[in-house]
Amino acid sequence: MMADYIDELINRLIDVGIATSDAIEPCTPEQIANIEKSNSISLPKSYKIFLSKMGSKAGTFMRGTDFYYRHLPKLRGCAEELLKEWDCSFTLSETDFVFLCHQGSQFMYFDTD
Repeated sequence: MMADYIDELINRLIDVGIATSDAIEPCTPEQIANIEKSNSISLPKSYKIFLSKMGSKAGTFMRGTDFYYRHLPKLRGCAEELLKEWDCSFTLSETDFVFLCHQGSQFMYFDTD
């Protein structure tokens, strides 16, 4: 189950010193609903579970990579700029949700449709 996997990840982050229990901060249900509303999408259940367990912060986990709640509003723009910069013929669809950008050089997304 996805929730168990995220709980295990959190425990490992704490065990190895990447985060403390008070440095793990979930998104609120209102924040998750806001993401869906502001993007006119429905997020996958597994991503909502991630957000609900550690979507706002998790110590120094993945430092240099923007994927926490506070970054989400700007990530699609970052991805579109990268595609433009690379003169790429690929374009994101309206249902694509960019959930991660790494050091301004790569991004990850999923189709919410």
